[in-house]
Amino acid sequence: MSQFDRVLQIIRTADSTIPPMAWIDIEPEDAVKYTLMLRESRVQLAQQGLYDKRGLKVIKRIRCHVNPADPECQTKSEEEWK
Repeated sequence: MSQFDRVLQIIRTADSTIPPMAWIDIEPEDAVKYTLMLRESRVQLAQQGLYDKRGLKVIKRIRCHVNPADPECQTKSEEEWK
C-alpha cells in the first residue's frame, strides 16, 4: 500500500466517524463565498506564521489543477510569498 493510500484510508476512517447530521450541503451560489473566506483565512494564518507557505502553494496548485475555474486560481498572492 502506498503512502497516499494509507493517508486516504486515514481520512476516510476519520470521515466515517462524523455523524451524518453534522454534514451540511452548501448551495452552489454560497460555495464561492465559502471558498473565498477559507482562502483569506489560509493567507492570514500563513502571514502570521501559523501555516507553512510552501505547503499552501503546493495545495493551491493541486486545487487549481483540479478546478482551474475556481476564483482563487486567479489570485497570485501565494506565488508572491518568499
